[in-house]
Amino acid sequence: MGHPRFPAGIFYAESQDEVIEAVNCANKAGYKVSPRGRGHSYQGLSSMDGYMVIDMSLMCNPDDFKPEDFEQPWLLGGGQIAIGSIKSGSGCTNAVMLAYTADKFPEAGLYNIGSCPSVGITGGCQGDTTPWVGLGIDDVLSYDIVLYDGTNVTASAEEHEDLYWALRGGGSGFGVITSIETAIIGAPKASSGFTFIGASYKQTQNEAREFLKRFQDFLMPDLPIGSKEYKEKVRATSAKFGGGASFNTNSTEGTLGFSGLFLGSADEARSTFAEAGLLDPDILVLDSSGFATLEFSSYVDAQLYIICFNLGLSDYRWTEWVDPNRSYNETDNVYKVDICEDLGIDSKYCYRNNVGYLIPNCYTGKDVILPALKSVAIKPQSWFNRPGPGRPGDNRVRTTWTGGLLYGRVDPDVLLEMANVGVSIGHFAHGAPTLVERDETDYVGREEYTLLDFCCGQASKESYDSITSILVNKAYDGDASKLRGFYNYLNIEGNRNWRDYYFGDNYERLSVVKAMYDETNGFGNSLQVEPAPLSSKSGKGPNGEETIFD
Repeated sequence: MGHPRFPAGIFYAESQDEVIEAVNCANKAGYKVSPRGRGHSYQGLSSMDGYMVIDMSLMCNPDDFKPEDFEQPWLLGGGQIAIGSIKSGSGCTNAVMLAYTADKFPEAGLYNIGSCPSVGITGGCQGDTTPWVGLGIDDVLSYDIVLYDGTNVTASAEEHEDLYWALRGGGSGFGVITSIETAIIGAPKASSGFTFIGASYKQTQNEAREFLKRFQDFLMPDLPIGSKEYKEKVRATSAKFGGGASFNTNSTEGTLGFSGLFLGSADEARSTFAEAGLLDPDILVLDSSGFATLEFSSYVDAQLYIICFNLGLSDYRWTEWVDPNRSYNETDNVYKVDICEDLGIDSKYCYRNNVGYLIPNCYTGKDVILPALKSVAIKPQSWFNRPGPGRPGDNRVRTTWTGGLLYGRVDPDVLLEMANVGVSIGHFAHGAPTLVERDETDYVGREEYTLLDFCCGQASKESYDSITSILVNKAYDGDASKLRGFYNYLNIEGNRNWRDYYFGDNYERLSVVKAMYDETNGFGNSLQVEPAPLSSKSGKGPNGEETIFD
């Protein structure tokens, strides 16, 4: 699977001043710096060999957060608003921010989180609320960041604008982010409740093609993006739904359907999907798995249920948090893993899964389990905020990872051909993200709203090659340069075109910004933006000075 990382040293910072001291020490001693939030880089790029790792996991103290109330129009328009913000340390996780937001904005505050509770917040994630609130990077109002010369600056729309642009989609390598201010977006005003949805569809060719066509038209209407009609349609319908999917027409290998969160009641969800033709019995599986809903009164409960549900889909996932070594009790002939014990609740709310672990019964025990999960979520150093499956215990590098691939609207026949291969979709980023102007952030995949999630091994590599071949030859007129990767899920298989693959025509500007803020490449590694050589292009440096680069 790979090999362990061997950094020169690891420094656990507890304050911005300590980060500055650590950076200055590394600079003076001639070491490059590898900032690490929660260590979920699948390739171990936050723990580089021979670098000084500055770990930020201790810089997350909810008592020091700075919440603020205000109202501000947001991406979808039509009365959608941000209702405030939270400024937090950069070492925080999805789980911490979810629980904290629920306490400070209990009525309707949405903080966009990904599907894994212990992932750090500096990555600019996609999640179940992305279609309504935007990408994680769209919601960031400001960053505090320490540069390689020890300078601390704030990047926002008002100061260090070039750096603010680069940090939102340009990957890492510009400095050590110490704190982030993130907007909290209000839930749809007319909606009542929050509903988990799971839907399954017939896998025969004609029915599968019809489902894929209707679902694509629902998520991404075939209308001019940004037009009044487009905004009104997605705001009233598909932007309220976010999640992932499995597109597979082979019933022995997978399913055809989707699951995720709807911002509204179960009745509102059924009405919305029925209007899109997605409850048509001609395509829907007509049993209990056809279109299942579970309604919650709060966003935090719905999101925690989805996390709990997803962790239970694998026999081993819970153990990645509570017992990475999967301890076995030979006397009792059972595994020691008991999630109910770790949650501090009665074991009757757990059941023994296929390999003998006691894991939560998320549905029948939700009234007890969800409050217990929230209580561990808010504690930054709890087991729920450990790395989990995203970072193996030995910190090995996943050299066979083929990464994340993005695509947008394509012909339904292309969708069907991909489903005949079988694809796993991590998240959909339709709705709000598509309405952000291309030059507002460095993220170039605004219209490529679907994130295909490839994992490890030869089978994954073969699937990736098959899907990219279909896209290039059937959707992109043979032009492989139109393929777009997702930088958070890097492909390190020797992609020589990685600059364009991840950053498109923004790479040149990114390189200039990199040179302005990290001219000596003190934070750089092999798949990060390189600083432009000195010459003829100009911009403002970290102290506001005019700087010229090639």
